[in-house]
Amino acid sequence: MSTEPITFLKDTFPKLFAKGVERLQAKAAGGDARAKNKLQDVEGATGTVYLEVEGEGEVFLALDGGKMTVLDAKPDASKIKLAVAAPGEAMRMLLGEAEAAGELEEDKAAKRAVGTASKNLQEALGTDSLLFHV
Repeated sequence: MSTEPITFLKDTFPKLFAKGVERLQAKAAGGDARAKNKLQDVEGATGTVYLEVEGEGEVFLALDGGKMTVLDAKPDASKIKLAVAAPGEAMRMLLGEAEAAGELEEDKAAKRAVGTASKNLQEALGTDSLLFHV
């Protein structure tokens, strides 16, 4: 698994997200009510996350129907629900530490990745977008 921020965000994270959705779907199909509720919450989340790796590039991740896709170009500003900017070296260090601690193992990371999408959180925020600079 790459600890290079742009590669991680464009390649690894969407795959982990998809794996997390698959696991929720399997649990929900097996009758797990909590998984079913979480799956509905994830599948209801929409919009785009804008991630700026300072000095290295930008990544746009779009959510719709429980699917995450990497966009080739910046979408209309009204589609962006969350924007995060952080120095590339800090992100590289964070990913390296997470990998060393075992937090990027597929099962753990997939569960966390799918937890980043929430229709309920979007509804609580209303039309506001969240902007973070680390």
